[in-house]
Amino acid sequence: KQHDRSFDGTGYEVYDSFQGLSEPQPKDALEPGADELVAQSLVAGKFAFSIERVQQSLSGFPKVTYGPGWIPQAFPKDERQYRFVHVDVDLYQPTRDSLEYFWPRLVPGGVLVCDDYNWSGAKRAVEEFAAESRAKFSVTPHTQAVIVR
Repeated sequence: KQHDRSFDGTGYEVYDSFQGLSEPQPKDALEPGADELVAQSLVAGKFAFSIERVQQSLSGFPKVTYGPGWIPQAFPKDERQYRFVHVDVDLYQPTRDSLEYFWPRLVPGGVLVCDDYNWSGAKRAVEEFAAESRAKFSVTPHTQAVIVR
């Protein structure tokens, strides 16, 4: 809205359980010296916000679409493509599932950002995925992994 007053959210999609974190699994085990906030937050149900609350927060963007459900089941089954993807799911399996879903659908030059590279499980998922797919990534000073197709 700052740059385009008419922007209404067209083309933006939000996929979320709206039930908070799923149950952490063994691959989410914290590395030594893990961030204290991460350590305290590694709990199923943490960060839960109802879809109504999220829609209210984004009410200035009425054309944003929502895909409620657990990842990857919430993702569309079609072959749509993406220019920018922001993954913020904290844990190994939903991060891995997101990378596997979005990477082949990312257009050349498209960008995928994983917000949670400071979370052990998400970091493992990014590193494993990058090694297997030969995708190169960089890490921002704010601990986000960035992959460009």
